[in-house]
Amino acid sequence: MERLQAENTAEWGKRERLETEKLNLERENKKQRAQIEDLVEVLAKKRKQAASALDTDLKTIQTELFEKNKVRE
Repeated sequence: MERLQAENTAEWGKRERLETEKLNLERENKKQRAQIEDLVEVLAKKRKQAASALDTDLKTIQTELFEKNKVRE
């Protein structure tokens, strides 16, 4: 009987440790998902800024080309 009680106690201890580990992993996963969402937002903003900068550069180059062609005529 004592052996069974000891085994039962050991199993409950193991179960509690596993449950604690599971909760910690779930908490960590939630934190990492939030970080991923933040990084996706930052990346989207940077892409938008890069696209805007490329548009500005393109317009500048087109204007310069137009001015050069105008001078040649």
